Amino acid sequence: MSAIKLGIVGCGIAVKELHYPALMELQDLFKIEGVTSRTEESADACAKLFKTRSYAYDNLLDRVDAVDIAVPTHLNYEMIKKALDARVNVICEKPIAENVDTGKKIVELANSSEAMLYIAENYRHSAVYAKAKEIMKRIGKPEFVLYSRFQHMEKDVKYAATEWRKNPKHIGGFLSDGGVHDIAALRMVMGNIIRVKAFVSRARDYLGSCDTMSASLLFADGALGTYSVSYGLAGENIFCISGTEGFMKIRSDRRAIEVITEKEGKELGVEEESIEEENTYKKEFIDFYEVVNGKENSLGSPAEALEDLRVIEEAIKSSEL
Repeated sequence: MSAIKLGIVGCGIAVKELHYPALMELQDLFKIEGVTSRTEESADACAKLFKTRSYAYDNLLDRVDAVDIAVPTHLNYEMIKKALDARVNVICEKPIAENVDTGKKIVELANSSEAMLYIAENYRHSAVYAKAKEIMKRIGKPEFVLYSRFQHMEKDVKYAATEWRKNPKHIGGFLSDGGVHDIAALRMVMGNIIRVKAFVSRARDYLGSCDTMSASLLFADGALGTYSVSYGLAGENIFCISGTEGFMKIRSDRRAIEVITEKEGKELGVEEESIEEENTYKKEFIDFYEVVNGKENSLGSPAEALEDLRVIEEAIKSSEL
């Protein structure tokens, strides 16, 4: 299979720090044909980084087989539609859209297009969560999950200082921008979430929107869970699943899974599974290449990305009731 002629759309943090290193290791799969960005200065910087030229978006679409879209979330629909209308394949950064209504329109576009739309959710490529799902039977029937993530952002942190994040048009600001990662991980391991109720608050004025949430979850198999997240406060990151015969601690930072089995309240044993270091951004580009060449689009499914966003939106809206 020949290399895909790829255009880069946007030159923000995601492209410069996450996509560029991955693509430089995949030059046998992707040939960078050009870039485009919202400002001439940004486009020129991006072109220099990739050693290529900058173009207007319409002109770039004429030159490529696929585009890598990494723009402010509220621009996704417009950029995706233009590409799919031109029969150009798309890999687009998550979240799929600024809200569920627009996300549904994007899924409709994908379903009716001859080109491929792939939503880049790198957590779906993490071996930690895939392994956790595989070995969950060791703890019996899962009954309860505790997931908490804290990412205290100071005012001068690059993500907090990004203009479109300081004045977000996507629902919940960081709660959806980062939250879809967490929901993807939860759904990978535990299955679909059918109901959610939450409270949200704002700990830091400079983060542009609500930044802290506590949610109760009901999974399709009847398991319960809590999802707590804050971008304004410090705390301990926890992903723990309790089952009828033990519990599991998923330590994504250490790339390890600790399984504690028990019976009648007595501990039977402790096992630890270690996961090799990986570049999940590289893995998603490899998967995109394979999907364009005929593989089923399971890990980059727009419908799955929409479901991640639905859970976050439903949680935020439930706090308003």
